[in-house]
Amino acid sequence: MLELIGLIALIYLAVKFLPGILVFALKVLIVLVGIWLILNVLVWMFGWPNFLIVMPL
Repeated sequence: MLELIGLIALIYLAVKFLPGILVFALKVLIVLVGIWLILNVLVWMFGWPNFLIVMPL
């Protein structure tokens, strides 16, 4: 019974905070892609070796 109450509480918290978490994750993703693009432009401009910056996907 206690597990069921805990599960309901977790589902409630997940539904309550999910929009905020998704917005935060989207902002983090946009910032990381921006940093990656800036670093790639610097590599292109200054001719640094390409192996210094790789997309980990």
